[in-house]
Amino acid sequence: GMAILYLPAFFIGHIFALTTGYTPDGFSLPYQVSIAMGGFVYSIIGIMILRKVLLRFFSDIISAIILILIVLGTNYFELTAYDGAMPHNYLFVLYSLVLWLTIKWHENPKLKFIIFLGLTIGITILVRFTDSVCILIPVLWGIHDKPSFYSKITLYREKYRQLIIFAACVFLVLLIQMLYWRIFAWSFFYYGYESGEKLRLFAPYLVRVLFSFRKGWLTYTPMAIFMIAGLYFLWEKNRPLFYAIFVFFIVNLIIITSWPTWWYGGSLGQRPFMESYVFMALPFGYFLQWLGRRGVITKI
Repeated sequence: GMAILYLPAFFIGHIFALTTGYTPDGFSLPYQVSIAMGGFVYSIIGIMILRKVLLRFFSDIISAIILILIVLGTNYFELTAYDGAMPHNYLFVLYSLVLWLTIKWHENPKLKFIIFLGLTIGITILVRFTDSVCILIPVLWGIHDKPSFYSKITLYREKYRQLIIFAACVFLVLLIQMLYWRIFAWSFFYYGYESGEKLRLFAPYLVRVLFSFRKGWLTYTPMAIFMIAGLYFLWEKNRPLFYAIFVFFIVNLIIITSWPTWWYGGSLGQRPFMESYVFMALPFGYFLQWLGRRGVITKI
């Protein structure tokens, strides 16, 4: 997945290496600069798409505040400015696309939206398999009571051909990985991690992931507390969105806190939460709306 997303920047770096005398080996300076700049471009695209989503629900001022706080108040900054070639910068863009395409398809269920949604989710899974949890957003979007549940089932029945195309798009993207494994590992399915590294459900590392001084998410990104608190205000103000975001948050939290290497290597705080800031920006925004109506001391 990352190879596909690196490709434009890699290609530019390769041209520079060939024309400037650097070794065209994929690792010399032109490649490093191109990949770094490519990561920066991706991050700008992700912020722009997320802004389009936020403006659907919030004022321009609230949307700007959300983006500023996410960029400067979380580990997003470290994972773009310093570790922009890590998967999470790219996943942030893909999650933004998933959210935007989910909204567009539910507003106007055209074939082009479901095709792009399938391809986006397929690439997301290709980048990081555990991020397949993002599919919960389009699946649960808009469901908040019995009538909305039946309405969603009716929509699926009416658009079942589109759902088949959606599944085909996801599979076609995943087929790239399967063919790669078949060529180089002689099998369509290959487990690339060490044998001892596998999910250990259910969330045995929850406390350490959230609160430890080694890599606690809420220790090093304490503002995320307000994203979580915002789930209450999302439930209160926009219930059709609540269950999709809430279920995603819980399932994603269980997956992240079930990995034995729970500190996830080098990064500021817990890097696997970064892409989920896209979805958590919605409850965060409703929290900020509530905060905006409070007194000065509460705001501080």
